[in-house]
Amino acid sequence: GAKTTMSKRKAKRMKVEKIEAAEAQLVKNSTPTEFSSLTSLDEKIAALESQLEQSDSDTSDSEDERTTLVVAPSSLNEDDAIPPLPSHQLPQLPPSQMKKMKKLSKAKNQNSKSKKKNVKETRKPSGISENDEVLQYMDGYTVSERKPFACRLCKFQGSSIEDLRTHKQTPEHLACAQREREASSCNMCDKQFTSPMQLKEHLSGFAHIKKEKAFLKRRQWQKKFQPPSSQS
Repeated sequence: GAKTTMSKRKAKRMKVEKIEAAEAQLVKNSTPTEFSSLTSLDEKIAALESQLEQSDSDTSDSEDERTTLVVAPSSLNEDDAIPPLPSHQLPQLPPSQMKKMKKLSKAKNQNSKSKKKNVKETRKPSGISENDEVLQYMDGYTVSERKPFACRLCKFQGSSIEDLRTHKQTPEHLACAQREREASSCNMCDKQFTSPMQLKEHLSGFAHIKKEKAFLKRRQWQKKFQPPSSQS
């Protein structure tokens, strides 16, 4: 019973303190005549609530004003944009690092060139004079332009189909055609190609080089173990 009485007294005292604080705030924000005219406690509390609402309204208005000061990026003009810095004002690497980067780039280019050169050298056919002669012949081989009534082998230019047919029966043309057939065939692989350029690609291919190495190895073995010929 004693605890209940004490808690009631404490709650009543806190209520009185709140009322007194509200009255003090109302007295502070109101003129003496306005506050003295409020006789009842309910009227005083109502006046205090009205004053608090007015204060909240003023706070929201000030926040709206601050919001309107923020400028949207889309409303900026081109004149308002900040121009980029010129190249001489941008940060640059120290001279020592710039020199090091140039050396690395130069070394990388040289390595790629040397790799390409090594690939070309390893793909060259080796050791057979027939292939060397064919490659020498094909180095001077040029494909003629596609012209009407022209012979791509002899660089003959006719004025009609009859001129071209007559030219193809001449000994000069037949000799060139025979030479092209010989220069377009691989005796080792027993293959006939349509042009020396196609044969050149074949001679640099993996299959031909593998067969050529096997042929040379077998030839060396035969020479090594071949019995000497008997002399009469």
